[in-house]
Amino acid sequence: MTTWLKFKINKAQEFVIGGYKPDAASFQSILVGYYKTKKLLFAGKVREGFNPYVSAKLLEAMRPCLTSKCSFANLPSSRTGHFGEGITIDEMKE
Repeated sequence: MTTWLKFKINKAQEFVIGGYKPDAASFQSILVGYYKTKKLLFAGKVREGFNPYVSAKLLEAMRPCLTSKCSFANLPSSRTGHFGEGITIDEMKE
């Protein structure tokens, strides 16, 4: 009988940047989603892992893509979602 079992789980998901939450000189977080039936669905916010250099380069790359249209086909309507990750249409306009 085995008392310890080890399972290798190799799940991955590719995400698309659909927006960002601005900060004074950079951004607080990027908003990511995934495509399902040709629609970009909101998945969440990414806040960690950006040093100042990477943040500046990413913001520089995102600025030419600014649009007044919401990138996501769905948005959580409140902050009561998973880890308070909701974002509203008004926040997307920022």
